[in-house]
Amino acid sequence: MNSSHYQNIEENYKEWMYKTLETEKQDWQKGSGPDADDQGYYHTVAPVIIFQMIEQNLQVASTIGYFSVFQIICEEFHVYLILLAKI
Repeated sequence: MNSSHYQNIEENYKEWMYKTLETEKQDWQKGSGPDADDQGYYHTVAPVIIFQMIEQNLQVASTIGYFSVFQIICEEFHVYLILLAKI
């Protein structure tokens, strides 16, 4: 896989993570907060979206090689967690 493809994957992750973070932020900032289950645990769509992104890219990576794609996934998820901690 060439470097432009890796850059494309990285840019897609940045865009998806930013949008996911914005949705998460909106869920927490609305007057009622995110949805909660019967035990009081909050649920947002962020984990579902993130795991779908990871799964889709790992499916692609299975045809071309995992390590580099997995490294991009980990780096971008790390950035997302840092940003999430700041909201």
